[in-house]
Amino acid sequence: MRFYFKFLWLLGVFLIFYFLDFKGSSSYISDRIKNALMGAKNSLLDNIQAYFFQAKNIKEFQKERLILEALKLENADLKERLNSVYPLEKPKMVYSPTFMTSFISLEDTHSVSLNPVMNLEENKIYGLVSHNQAIGIAVLEKGRLNGFLNAHKRCAYSVMIGKNQVLGFIGSNFKQELVVDFIVPSAEINIGDQVLTSGLDGIFGAGVFVGEVSSIEDHYTYKSAVLKNAFLSNAKLLRHVFLSDVKN
Repeated sequence: MRFYFKFLWLLGVFLIFYFLDFKGSSSYISDRIKNALMGAKNSLLDNIQAYFFQAKNIKEFQKERLILEALKLENADLKERLNSVYPLEKPKMVYSPTFMTSFISLEDTHSVSLNPVMNLEENKIYGLVSHNQAIGIAVLEKGRLNGFLNAHKRCAYSVMIGKNQVLGFIGSNFKQELVVDFIVPSAEINIGDQVLTSGLDGIFGAGVFVGEVSSIEDHYTYKSAVLKNAFLSNAKLLRHVFLSDVKN
C-alpha cells in the first residue's frame, strides 16, 4: 500500500510537469518551477564550494589583486609617457610584490627590511609603492633589501607637480613633513595640486601618487612645497608592497 501511494505520487508529479510542458500556454509555470529548482541547486553548490574552498579562493583572489594593482601602476607609467614628452622607447617599468619583514632598528620606523625579490642589482635604487602610493625607496646592500621610507634622509626621488608637470625632488623638513624641493622659482604651482612620480630618474614609473600640495615656500633660488596626504611611517609593517624595476 505504501509503495503504491509513493508510485502514484511520483506519477502525478511526472504528469503535471509533462502536461505543463506539453501545453504551450502553461509552459511558463513549468519553467518557473524548474528555474527555481536549478537556482536552489546552484546556490547550494556555490555555498558548498565557498565553504570547502574558501582558503584557496581567498589566496587566488589576493594573487589576482596583486597582479591587477601592478598592471594599474604600469599603465599609469604608460599613460604619462603617452601624454607627455617622455620617450615611449624607454624601458618598461614593472612592479613586483614583496613585503616588509622588520624594522632595521626599533628607534627608526623609517628604515625597514624587505623580503628580497629575485634578480636584484646590488646598490641599485628601487621604488616602493603600497596601495597605489609612493612610500619610499629600497636598496639591495650586502644581500639584504633595505627600505628607506618617505622622510628618511636617504629617501629622494623625482616628482612632478600639477597639470604643468613642474619637476622637483622629494625630501623632508625639520617637522618630518614630506616636501618637494628645488622647484624652479618661476614655476606655477598651486595649493591642492597633485604630486606624482615623474619616472625620469628610473626609480619609479611615471604617474604614481605621492601627495598633494598643502603650502608653498619661496626660497632665494628655488621654491618648495609641503605635502599633505603623503605616506609617512606609522610604525606598522606593510604586507602589501610593490618594488619597481626597469625591464628592457
